[in-house]
Amino acid sequence: IAAVEIDPQTGLPLNGFDIEDESTWGTHIYTRRSGDRWQASEGPEVIYNEETGYYYLFMAYDELSVAYNTRVCRSRNVTGPYMGYS
Repeated sequence: IAAVEIDPQTGLPLNGFDIEDESTWGTHIYTRRSGDRWQASEGPEVIYNEETGYYYLFMAYDELSVAYNTRVCRSRNVTGPYMGYS
């Protein structure tokens, strides 16, 4: 999961995007397993709650053949770090 600044006029990445150039992929926010494209987490959404001052990251987690579930973590900064319940 990465944060990418979007051009409000075009809806495209502000600084361009090249699948072969990781430097254009934006700010890294989360990965389940480093270096693993098929990391079994999907559908991320970040929501800001003004009352708590936290950003909440929601995502589906695990593969379909096991106990598929939703995870929620929070951070004071949109780019993380996001922490789960501890």
